[in-house]
Amino acid sequence: RRLVQFWRRQKGQEIQLSFRAIHPDQYIEGTNVVSCIYFEKRKEYYITSVDLIALLESLIGIKFVTAEKNRIRRNLEGFKPETMSRLKSDVKCQEFFFLIMGLDTPRPRHIEKDIKVFKWTLVHQAMLKVLGKYVCTSSRSSQKLLLTRPIILVICCVSRSPGECQCHG
Repeated sequence: RRLVQFWRRQKGQEIQLSFRAIHPDQYIEGTNVVSCIYFEKRKEYYITSVDLIALLESLIGIKFVTAEKNRIRRNLEGFKPETMSRLKSDVKCQEFFFLIMGLDTPRPRHIEKDIKVFKWTLVHQAMLKVLGKYVCTSSRSSQKLLLTRPIILVICCVSRSPGECQCHG
């Protein structure tokens, strides 16, 4: 797996999200880091729904209540997440499930049960879809996203090689 660290900067209704891959030794608890997990049998990278929702919480700056997390999960169903389970008849999916369950801190899951995963290539679109349901408020006491203007999301990769990454808005 790759650990990917995100930073958020907000100016008005625009949120700029920067990210970079980090070495596990660079991980600091409490920072916004998610797992980009390689599914070798499929030659694709995935993110768990747990990590994706945590990333969205950090973007918006609030902790979602259970009902809101469930609403977000329903909104993300259009991206066709796949459920990984120890009970799947597909051995490849079972192996991937056990890989996810065996990952150390930061863990991309909360408990050992079925978990939904999304293709990593859909992270940007998924964030845009969910954030499109929120609007930004300009409150002096807080930069939390509540009510007034739609959010604009700009995502930039931080890399040593400028050609490796592009910004997406």
